[in-house]
Amino acid sequence: MSRFEGNGLADRTKKSNPQDAPVLAQTPDMQAGEAAAIDMYNAALAARLEQFKAAHPEVEAVLVDTAPAFNEALGNPAK
Repeated sequence: MSRFEGNGLADRTKKSNPQDAPVLAQTPDMQAGEAAAIDMYNAALAARLEQFKAAHPEVEAVLVDTAPAFNEALGNPAK
């Protein structure tokens, strides 16, 4: 006996219509949350890079800001 038998769930699931998940990143709330997470990640990355450089002065490392190129590509995809 399956775990769904005997409780009526098996009969109901034969008539269900499963739904996929929409692309939530397109909603303003998700975009704001994603932007906040990216900002937090970038700040942590910059801080960790500075710590690493202080501990290893022989290493030359530069944090590359990819936002300008990304924003330009979004604003002008044909370019």
